Amino acid sequence: MRRRIPRGVRVATLSLVLLFALTMFPACGGGDDQPPAIPHSTTQTDDAYCLGCHQSGAGGAKVTPHPTRTGCVSCHKPQS
Repeated sequence: MRRRIPRGVRVATLSLVLLFALTMFPACGGGDDQPPAIPHSTTQTDDAYCLGCHQSGAGGAKVTPHPTRTGCVSCHKPQS
C-alpha cells in the first residue's frame, strides 16, 4: 500500500524550495542588489533603444554588464 505524504508537509516542502530558489536566483530587485534606476528621460522602452547607448557607452552612458538580457525596463525603472 502506497503511503501519502500529508498535505501540510507537501506545502511546507514546496514553500522551502520556492524560498531557496528566490534567494539563490534573485530576479529584478532581489535584496540590496537593486538594479540602477534610469536617471534620464526615456521616450522609448524597447531594448534596442537602451542598448543603442548602453552597449557601447555612447555619450558617456554606463556600459551594461549584461547586454544579452532582454526587457531592460522590467528591472530598471525611471527615477522618481
